[in-house]
Amino acid sequence: MKKKIVVIGAGISGMAAALRLQTNGFDVTVIEKNPVPGGKAGTLTSGGFRFDTGPSLLTLPELAQELLTDAGTDVILDLTSLKSSCKYFWHDGTVVNAFASAEDFSKELEHTLAIPPRFIEAYLKQCRVLYELAAPVFIFSAFHRLKTFSSDAAKRIAKNILKLDAITTLHKRNTSLLHHPKAVQIFNRYATYNGSNPYKAPATLRMIAHLEHNKGAWMLAGGMTTLTETLFESARQVGVDFLFNAEVSEIVLDNKKAVGVKTGQRVIEADAVISAVDIYQVYHTLLPGFRLPRRLKRAGLSSSAIVFFWGMKGTFPSLDVHNILFSANYAAEFEMIFKRKGIYEDPTVYIYISSKLSTCDAPHGHENWFVMINSPHNAGQNWKALVEYTREIVVRKIASILKIDVKQHLVYESIANPASLEVQTNSYNGALYGPSSNSKWSAFNRHPGFSRKIKNLFFAGGTVHPGGGIPLCLASAKLAAEEVENLFVDDKNEK
Repeated sequence: MKKKIVVIGAGISGMAAALRLQTNGFDVTVIEKNPVPGGKAGTLTSGGFRFDTGPSLLTLPELAQELLTDAGTDVILDLTSLKSSCKYFWHDGTVVNAFASAEDFSKELEHTLAIPPRFIEAYLKQCRVLYELAAPVFIFSAFHRLKTFSSDAAKRIAKNILKLDAITTLHKRNTSLLHHPKAVQIFNRYATYNGSNPYKAPATLRMIAHLEHNKGAWMLAGGMTTLTETLFESARQVGVDFLFNAEVSEIVLDNKKAVGVKTGQRVIEADAVISAVDIYQVYHTLLPGFRLPRRLKRAGLSSSAIVFFWGMKGTFPSLDVHNILFSANYAAEFEMIFKRKGIYEDPTVYIYISSKLSTCDAPHGHENWFVMINSPHNAGQNWKALVEYTREIVVRKIASILKIDVKQHLVYESIANPASLEVQTNSYNGALYGPSSNSKWSAFNRHPGFSRKIKNLFFAGGTVHPGGGIPLCLASAKLAAEEVENLFVDDKNEK
């Protein structure tokens, strides 16, 4: 008889784990509290506009394609390689195109910031070396299992431990290597990819730059929701059972062993459980009697976001698919977010316009603007007042830097804030990435993909190892699936 696996959450990681396990001979049920799959990688459609509500940039697309191929599907993802991963703007009129090609990006920074290409080329080479050293252990292995540290990859790390650059902060390392404040700001931004502060987070996060400028940045035809829909349909085709509008209230235990979940008045039995939801929520609501591990308390929470979904009449050639309007004082902005828990008067503004490539995402002659600023997590702030304040300063900033009057072009608007995101995405206190990485110990503080105290309970998703973002969520799903498979390997061998 097939082993029964219950997966909590139909986000990217939950569906990816379910697809792998069902393909490999398990009987998998995915339970999702919302009426549709996707989790944080959702979609908003209204007034002829379509918006991705979560992740917007895809790196390492081969991880998603590998998953679909391993599942036996004939789906080939329709990908567009972005010529520029982002376009950066400053108050003084400086504009930098962050070309995905390392060579083109080096030339751009030489032209705009007078930085000799050798500095950028050397920096990106270091990022590549760092990624190739760290990724096999810190991303693609069960980092918290002792056997991982006997691997050849772990031995290489032991011999080159200083190359991990975990003791120095990202800002300090960038300052020492890049020799220009605007270049430092560009590469500091990678800390925000997992909701952290570049003035506190380890320089190890430089490896993200390798993914965008050495490996490439991509966009899916139809937006990120295409990946959600593809995973869902592929999982259904191989036999995964989905139960929507069903909120899990408890992971059922028997002598410290996960044996199922409770939803409503119903208990769904299982041989193993994978939780693919926020790890803080798991301990606060799904595991009565089990305290939040101290490592998570020490880590502190990641940032959240205020997002304006704007349907704009007109097209704006000065903007690319991904755009950043930088703060004039980046350090003060992060001080405000993480220490004072407020919104800085000059926030960095991210504008994502998928209709630049996916024309069906907006009516003809219009654009869909996903406008986001990083914010503190929900700590009881007056979000109504903060959103109104933020909206005004963002509109003024766009007018000042881009010379675009938002109010003259705006034909549709929806807004998300940390309090609403907490409800919509089940993110604890609206912290979109769970624990922050504002420590040299952050990789060690992340929750492993398994429970040390509860048998047959595993974890996946952006709030556990290896971290947030679609590639890491796919990696965590694969690791969780492998944990389940290893758990029952003896049973399989006997058969």
